[in-house]
Amino acid sequence: MDLVIVNLPPWSQENPHIGIGYLASYLRAKKISLKLFDLNKSFFNDHPELQALWHVENKNYWSNEKTFPAIVAALRNDIDKAVDEIVDCEAGILGFSVVDPKERLTIEFIKSIKKKAPRKRIILGGPATSTREQRHIFLEKAAEYVDFFVIGEGEETLFDLTDRLLNGKSLSGLKGCYFKNNGTWEYQERPPIQHLESLPFPTYEEFNMSLYSDALLVEWSRGCRSRCAFCKNHKLFPYYRSKSPDWALRELKYHCENKKIHEFTVVDNVLNGDPPTLEKICDKILSENLRLRWSGQIAPREEMTFEFFKKMREAGCYKLQIGLESGSNKILKIMRKPFTAETSEQNIRNAKRAGIETEIFVMIGFPGESEEDFRETCHFVKKNADVIDAIKSINTLHLIAGTDVYDHAAAFGLKSLPEKDWYYLWETKDGNTYPVRKRRAERLLQIADGSNIRVLETNISEGKERRLDLLCCINREEPGNAGLTVCAASKAYPVKMRRNIKKWTALIFLSVFVLVYTGYFWLFAMARGRVLLGGKKRAK
Repeated sequence: MDLVIVNLPPWSQENPHIGIGYLASYLRAKKISLKLFDLNKSFFNDHPELQALWHVENKNYWSNEKTFPAIVAALRNDIDKAVDEIVDCEAGILGFSVVDPKERLTIEFIKSIKKKAPRKRIILGGPATSTREQRHIFLEKAAEYVDFFVIGEGEETLFDLTDRLLNGKSLSGLKGCYFKNNGTWEYQERPPIQHLESLPFPTYEEFNMSLYSDALLVEWSRGCRSRCAFCKNHKLFPYYRSKSPDWALRELKYHCENKKIHEFTVVDNVLNGDPPTLEKICDKILSENLRLRWSGQIAPREEMTFEFFKKMREAGCYKLQIGLESGSNKILKIMRKPFTAETSEQNIRNAKRAGIETEIFVMIGFPGESEEDFRETCHFVKKNADVIDAIKSINTLHLIAGTDVYDHAAAFGLKSLPEKDWYYLWETKDGNTYPVRKRRAERLLQIADGSNIRVLETNISEGKERRLDLLCCINREEPGNAGLTVCAASKAYPVKMRRNIKKWTALIFLSVFVLVYTGYFWLFAMARGRVLLGGKKRAK
């Protein structure tokens, strides 16, 4: 055994991790033997009482310094058992896939592993290691335990690093990886992978597929055409690359024939980054008469006509998530979106007319958003409520280190960032504060509810993790064996806003009035032989 890869919680547990799938297939093709510890799935299955913690709206419980210890206490036996099994593996190289909010649990694991097996080499990779700000927590709390950071696309870098370590080769000239040289971290950038078809697609031999749903994630491209100010994908993947229609079809046919899977989610940042290629993929699916269901995320584009969406539907596309973000053209321009609200509306209507379910993303409070701009977004939602099946997320802007709006905060009108929780408590000089953004998001939630549009996610509960009682109850009856139980009231399932208070007030008043009148009716009838407003009692 050459390498161990560890997938820690929390992460989506409906499908096997496609990123690890790509790494495993590439390394397997290069004759690197590996073992996967899919602890994200096993911990989820073994703790049904904690499963609400895997919901995206509860991710901060894993990163908060007060609530994280309670999670560790609840998972203590599972963690210790997993650490022992990892240590007992003959592989001397361990790789951890890290994405927010896995950082603290990753540190918990690598500290325990290194204390028991100090000669094991620890590699961290994934989105949570991509910038200096994101690596800070590891360098601050576990610098002596981390040996390498893999940056960006990991397939080539992880193989290069593993091969050098296994064969005692020098690390000099290693690209795409931070490593220590005489106590100093060194790094050389690795260019993006030019030809994506040089990477074998995931076949998931390392996963227990019986634990997952009958659906898979697939990738048809990497990168994005846009350069949105709030997103850093264009920095992680500097340019857009797509796979050929033949390659996409080959992967789909493999899973249909070998795994009997016929439902897929395309995980591309933008499914329609290259419309001609997407159309050819649809043509290939239709020509092969494959009976599939698939979904993905698109950016509004003028090329997306009704005929285009109709072909996608005929090829099996049943749902699309559309990156609206704002109904204000002014804000879309500040965001550096390459489309208008009118294009978004036309795309949504064309997709719905073609029989495709539509979900949209909405971002509230981007710097420069005025009350009038926000009202334009509200108007957009109300106007198009008949063709919007769901709102995937109503989120206030969270700053991300490495994005343009973060790196050039002053140019976007931001004040100096607060020391703590700056990612959501940022403010602008023109009065854009978190309370303002939160109130606007709540108003849009009310509008969505009144328009019978489902809202699947929102991030307006920031800070709730500071109250442990909202999510977990510490059982201290048995010293040394504290447990954590998710309180039923705190489970964060798809958002369902309460009905308008005025409607409920009117309904309650009417109900009480009817009950009082009915009671008075019978009492009066029995006592006086007459009925209030009902005339005389009929003679026997």
